Amino acid sequence: MKKRSYYHYLVFLFLFLLASCATTNKLDNDLAKNSVPYLIEENLEFPPENSEDGQKTKYLFFRLYNPYYKNPLYVANFLKAGIAITEINPEITSHSAINFYLDDSFYGLTMFGDMKLSQESCTNTKNHVYMSKSNVKKSTQMTFALPVTEEEYNNAKEFVETYSLTPEITYSGMQNFKIALFDINRKFFTPKKKQKFGNGDYEPLPKNKPKYNTKDYIEYDFVCSTFIAFVLINNVPRIAEWFEEHNINYRYVNVGDLIHIPGMIRLFSSTWEYYEIAAQAFVDMYPQFDVYLNK
Repeated sequence: MKKRSYYHYLVFLFLFLLASCATTNKLDNDLAKNSVPYLIEENLEFPPENSEDGQKTKYLFFRLYNPYYKNPLYVANFLKAGIAITEINPEITSHSAINFYLDDSFYGLTMFGDMKLSQESCTNTKNHVYMSKSNVKKSTQMTFALPVTEEEYNNAKEFVETYSLTPEITYSGMQNFKIALFDINRKFFTPKKKQKFGNGDYEPLPKNKPKYNTKDYIEYDFVCSTFIAFVLINNVPRIAEWFEEHNINYRYVNVGDLIHIPGMIRLFSSTWEYYEIAAQAFVDMYPQFDVYLNK
């Protein structure tokens, strides 16, 4: 990242706090135009059931959220406002989670609760401190899938489940500040051709290889999107190689960047209230995913 006056950064951070979250969001507009509050992607193409080397194709699932908080002064609204200003994608999201099925129980990392990494529901929010602050009728989500081998799927699942039982895992508010500075520089001080995820300058660059997470070195400090990036580079070799090839520091991956990880397939979108209905409608259209919903 090029060195710039901290004055510029402080000015933009001040604007973050003053910004309204009413920024136009393509996802909200698209759902508003639909007859029901969900959209199923049509004519999707998926890889063969088995890869060339005979391994079974399985899927990791990701939800990207645009929450509408019941209290406009809720602290997470400041983060959302900042993301809205620096987002380079037309669909604005401020939280992300990972799962291994399509049921309404994704693993998300937040700053609230005894366990920072825990399962969160869009339709039953009362038992989750972060989710319960949102209006399920107005909040929206997009669900994506990433095809992986069965071995990669099992490794990622075990990896996330182990972290979910690890009290040491921490939501790093300081990392959000660093991501904000990076995103300010990317949107306002970087040529457009270099703004796309993977084209920017990431510094300093850690090792993005599976061996990085060994018994001698275990990472504990994340935000929601950097945790997902960390899961992928530790369990899906082709993603780790792509991060290395593009010199991407996973600590600067924001929520919107996740959409652009190679192989991501958008499945459906909905309001939180309609997540389960949307998931079932998706499976009805693409019955090969029935095993992930009605397991």
